[in-house]
Amino acid sequence: MKAFAAFVLTAGCSVPPLSLEGKQCPCTGDYVCDTLTNRCLQSNGDGGILDTPAATGCVAPLTNETELYRYTGMYDWSDQGGTWSGTATEIRQTDKMAQAFAYRTSANLNVANVHVISSMRETAEGNGGTPGLGVVIRTKLDGSARYRCMVQTGKLVIERQDSGGAATIGTPANTGVLPSTFTMEASAVGGTLSCCIREAASARINAAMDATIPMGYPGLEVERKAAAFGSFVVFGSP
Repeated sequence: MKAFAAFVLTAGCSVPPLSLEGKQCPCTGDYVCDTLTNRCLQSNGDGGILDTPAATGCVAPLTNETELYRYTGMYDWSDQGGTWSGTATEIRQTDKMAQAFAYRTSANLNVANVHVISSMRETAEGNGGTPGLGVVIRTKLDGSARYRCMVQTGKLVIERQDSGGAATIGTPANTGVLPSTFTMEASAVGGTLSCCIREAASARINAAMDATIPMGYPGLEVERKAAAFGSFVVFGSP
């Protein structure tokens, strides 16, 4: 009887393995580092990454793309609204205000062809209006106009935001129920804009057209909520 009680006690106290899925590298156990986004993903057993939505890019890479920038803990961005800060692994925005965006300025980032990847998570629920979070694909240096890809109330949208307000580009896509942390990809090739969420097969906007903002800087945006962003990386091509 004592042996049975000890077995039950031991079984009841067992701790399931810690999931590292989506966490920042380095990784341990059955997880390997996705060097593209610096996140831990499940291994296929041979040191590779399982072919899952979280591991598979959902925006076509640029022709001859090269890495232009990767966030590594040095937050020296330009902020336009909101309270932005950086840690060693994440960029955070803590104000629940409208149109809180930030972008990284550098001569080599003011490009026409750009591919942006970032993981993101909500840290405080939205407050009024249409809360959202996402990637700024291009913004002008003075912050007067930008393209943004946002998750807003179960929809993925690409918008052009300027002094005249927000104009939707393309047809919004359903996101479904997203995990607490997900990865967004967005690209601009000339006047062709695309955006997607790796973990949501239905969240795809491909080849939306708008040539109003031909050049600009990539960044991040939060609308009426607080959020944290990691694994921010930018690729470009001639």
